[in-house]
Amino acid sequence: MNVFEYRDEIITDYKNFTTSFTQIAAKDVQKFVESAYEAGTYWPAPLIQLNPRFVLGETVSKLCRNGTLHPSCDDIFRFGRDEKGGLGVSAQLYKHQQQAITLAQKKQSYVLTTGTGSGKSLSYILPIVDAVLKSKQDGGKARTRAIIIYPMNALVNSQLEELNKFLDHYPADRKPVTYGRYTGQESDDERQKMAANPPDIILTNFMMLELLMTRQDELDRKVMSNARGLDFLVLDELHTYRGRQGADVAMLVRRVREYLNSDVLCVGTSATMASDGTKSDRNAAVAKVASTLFGCTVSADHIITESLQRQTEQEHLQVENLKSLLQNPFPSDIKFKSLRQHPLSVWVEQELGLRLEENEWVRAKPKDLETAATNLAKLTELEQETCQQRLKEFLLSAWHCRDDHDKPLFAFRLHQFISGANNVYSTLLPADERQLDLSGQLRDPKSNTSYFAMHFCRNCGQEYHPVWLMEPNTSPYIQPRDIQDRGHEQDTDEWGFFCFDKNLIWDDESLESYPENWTEITKKGEPRLKSSYKKYKPRPYEVKPDGQIHPDGEKGWFIPGAFRMCLACDVTHRAQGKDSSRLAALSGEGRSSATTVLTISALRYMLESDKDLEDEAKKLLGFTDNRQDASLQAGHYNDFVQIALLRGSLLAAARRSPTGYLSDNDIANAVFTELGFDKDGTDYLTSPDSKGPGRKRAEATAREVIAYRLYFDLRRGWRYNNPNLEQLNLLQIDYEGLTELAQEESEWQNLPLPELAGIPPTIREKALRAVLDAMRKQLCIKTRYLDETQQEQIKNQSFNHLKEPWAITEDEAMQSSLFFVPKARPKGREAWRYISGSIRSTLGTALRSRDIWGDDQPLAGC
Repeated sequence: MNVFEYRDEIITDYKNFTTSFTQIAAKDVQKFVESAYEAGTYWPAPLIQLNPRFVLGETVSKLCRNGTLHPSCDDIFRFGRDEKGGLGVSAQLYKHQQQAITLAQKKQSYVLTTGTGSGKSLSYILPIVDAVLKSKQDGGKARTRAIIIYPMNALVNSQLEELNKFLDHYPADRKPVTYGRYTGQESDDERQKMAANPPDIILTNFMMLELLMTRQDELDRKVMSNARGLDFLVLDELHTYRGRQGADVAMLVRRVREYLNSDVLCVGTSATMASDGTKSDRNAAVAKVASTLFGCTVSADHIITESLQRQTEQEHLQVENLKSLLQNPFPSDIKFKSLRQHPLSVWVEQELGLRLEENEWVRAKPKDLETAATNLAKLTELEQETCQQRLKEFLLSAWHCRDDHDKPLFAFRLHQFISGANNVYSTLLPADERQLDLSGQLRDPKSNTSYFAMHFCRNCGQEYHPVWLMEPNTSPYIQPRDIQDRGHEQDTDEWGFFCFDKNLIWDDESLESYPENWTEITKKGEPRLKSSYKKYKPRPYEVKPDGQIHPDGEKGWFIPGAFRMCLACDVTHRAQGKDSSRLAALSGEGRSSATTVLTISALRYMLESDKDLEDEAKKLLGFTDNRQDASLQAGHYNDFVQIALLRGSLLAAARRSPTGYLSDNDIANAVFTELGFDKDGTDYLTSPDSKGPGRKRAEATAREVIAYRLYFDLRRGWRYNNPNLEQLNLLQIDYEGLTELAQEESEWQNLPLPELAGIPPTIREKALRAVLDAMRKQLCIKTRYLDETQQEQIKNQSFNHLKEPWAITEDEAMQSSLFFVPKARPKGREAWRYISGSIRSTLGTALRSRDIWGDDQPLAGC
């Protein structure tokens, strides 16, 4: 895999997605934002770090032979064991792992602070297994000897798999060491078995251990009773326990010590917990934290850190030779020995891998590729771009080039941080004069004036500032407001929006500037603003940079209350709803949508573009400490993928249609075929191998579910970050016979509105289309797929024949047809079934607009 291309493709996809929701009209703001995106403000250059080479210790086999470990450890801790009975090779330990074994056998608590890939888990699993085996050999009774606490269930499950790899070759009833997971995921039967036959090792999380210690359930009390005399208490990822949670865990450890064994050996593992000062200072700080958490003294001498060594030799770094070699592309077929002695290998290890500290090698701090290339360019006096390209070529070659044990010279990692944009902030000055900011700081340090959040009309991109209008007894002024805030300390303060108007985009004297439903005709036939809307009129104010309203300030408009209309493009909104939906911030993708897009982009590259990774390696891992967040994200991802599949298949089916379009009669079957469901039922059928009438019924059910979901996707979308095909102008929906109906003069005679008879057919068609579009987008459609009775049958058949995510689940409420009424929505319990087409509705407003009837038709504005 070319990880650099992989990263660039993901960032490109994310940038295209996150920048697609907001358009900005102001050129200065647009230029400022684009420059921030180009500079990678929200996706900075990835940090590169080499995986270091650890100083080796002995093999498990040798430690077993010299009596350090129990002999059975040699059979357990092996890698490369195969199904044909091959024993594989004995686990090769690192120096820090061997140090952990020594301290554990002396029954001294310790903390292991080493980096990723250093085998921290084996540093406590191996001593625990050794102690269990020796205890059983001495005739110890069956009991739980070790409890390992993880901060997340995902880590518990991962460790369970690792233990299985070591011990699965033993018969289930004759494993020399037993272990069990106790996290709340287990069935009652599993818990009963663990209580009756206590495992040697329990894997759990701190919340479940807290419950085991405090609940009065007889089963839980039995599990804890089986752990009396506990030998090991392990806290993995020690650095995650801080603040109130850290205090809770510290109290839990003390309860464990009091109830199970006051002399229990405590073990902690962690990534770097302290980074300041010398090595002894850092170890002392970690020892202090560990002593507080464990409730016992942990000596600074018992803080185990990693021991590293070089892969290359210093004498091979020859600058002139390096400069010469960098003139040409790095060879892709270089042999391991030659690569190890290459001058660039020496320089890269010193720059990205290791650094000397107190005469010991420690990990170098990660650098981004541009910084590393700049340093290389200074050393060799070559162009920075050339150095950056050679570094990419070298790192990829160093990964692909392997030694006799199939180990790369340098394995490296990219650390990519991605964040979502929030708001653009600006000082209160007109375009080209204001100071702009993306960090969200409160005041501009240059002018010492406040920054105001900037939101943009979704239709035209005109910018607006959410503000408070403060009107004390002295001079009035405006101050920044969060767009969600609508209540303030003083009842006299008003909330609304401010917009500068240097280019005179708004004319408050012209009634034509206001929405049509804001105006009325007096008895004298003169237009005027309705009294109910006068209080929402934009008010002219001159505002100074400090927010003071003063004649010397710049002219603008204060829009009181909710954002009801854009002064630049005349788009209007109803009073109900969120202003944050009408006006866009800099980015509006949402956390779940952003995560889903990043995930799909990463998987698409691995599955479609990468040819090097094995299939089992093409996966992503996501971590969260909140089950609800994980469930929400999983549901969002599944919905997103299903909608994308349906929409993509619909678009492909329409393009393949011989007539160039799909009708209601053939849309379900066409999409069914594009999904490939007619060829293979693995993805959607509960019984994919079924044949005959049963298979036909299952496929018919799938077509009905597909048709329902396609109709449901036609509704007016409220999620602006997931518009449907029609909103994206990728799909056009027409009505058969509509043009003929508009042209049929006999149908337009003797109607309640005689003016319709004199309207040109093209305008009639436009009006009819507006009515039908409004009904369709609100699902006021008569079709069997939206009929309540038919939906019950579809749901039942779906349960019998289909599997998720294609099946209609029991808790999914299917949307049935609604009813359109040309008046106000009736009140009562069934009001949700009706869609209003009254004069005040969105459709009513549209049917009174000149956009449909034109300026010279009598029905406009009626």
